[in-house]
Amino acid sequence: MAVPKGRAGVRPTAALVREAVFSMMTLNSNMVFIDMFAGSGIMGFTALSIGCGSAIFIDNHSQVVQGLRKSAKELGVSDRVRLWKGNVLACFNRLKDVATPCAVYADPPYAYSQWRPMLHKLASWLDDAACRHVFLESNKDLQPYWPQSHCSLAPRSRRYGEKQLFILTQQEGYP
Repeated sequence: MAVPKGRAGVRPTAALVREAVFSMMTLNSNMVFIDMFAGSGIMGFTALSIGCGSAIFIDNHSQVVQGLRKSAKELGVSDRVRLWKGNVLACFNRLKDVATPCAVYADPPYAYSQWRPMLHKLASWLDDAACRHVFLESNKDLQPYWPQSHCSLAPRSRRYGEKQLFILTQQEGYP
């Protein structure tokens, strides 16, 4: 995969975390995988390789988006990929058009300071979205930032070394 040289903060998700994330969900050809803060795109491209129908990659850096475009072409999945350059907070308006079942993975830089507004926008979007799984990777506990009264997804977290994976999955019996 094309990772821009000298692009600080781009770090592919560790194999242990990837394995954990994909073992917790079932993907199918009707689903879209949303890779926020996409970086190398390894999570979205992995989702495509194991059966997800399409992927949306969101990143704020032109070099990263160019690298994702190149990787999609090399992997032969360009027709199943949408690339959005922009701030994740601003992209939630565009996500309202995603009507199919989806899964979300977000791994912002560890110095990311917008967790609270990002989680509130995510929670508001989830109220109307057909989202089955959300995975947020951080070096801090995100539970205190999560607006508890939102959505049908049940929160929990797991630690993988210094990484914290905040997980929201569809509750049993919810349509």
